[in-house]
Amino acid sequence: MARQLRSRRVIVPLTALTIALTTSAAAVQVTAAGGEKAYVTGGGNKDDWTLSGTVKDSSAGPTGHIRIVRDAEPRATICDYETFTNLSIKPKVAKFDAEGTCRGESDFGPFEFKASNAFTISDLSEPGDDLDVIDVNFYGQTGIAIPGGVISDGNFDVSARGR
Repeated sequence: MARQLRSRRVIVPLTALTIALTTSAAAVQVTAAGGEKAYVTGGGNKDDWTLSGTVKDSSAGPTGHIRIVRDAEPRATICDYETFTNLSIKPKVAKFDAEGTCRGESDFGPFEFKASNAFTISDLSEPGDDLDVIDVNFYGQTGIAIPGGVISDGNFDVSARGR
């Protein structure tokens, strides 16, 4: 029989709850059974853009990898993001900022630039074709942007478990 944690009238089996204490007494992170935390994962296409990857919450902050590919003729542009901040995951909607590097080739030769973007991904149905929504905007003067709207194919899964 699992031990019970009692606090006023709330009874929570300890086997279904993990509490990670940080150096700040006010910062307590609650994780769902099995150690699962909030996340967004999947991929989809909108216009000539493809966005895919996973971002998840962790005790050290958001982690993951997102890739954006613009498959426009005659050459593709590929952006890889591995630094994430301001992660907010609510049921069916994930918002986060990401920094990464974009690479490609133009008529003038190869190029590379740092990208800083705000992402919003909405998981509105399973599967997500013609229902899930992505919106990617850039910070600064220039960058990669995917105008908000429904994906033509693909699927995103947004889970607020552990929040």
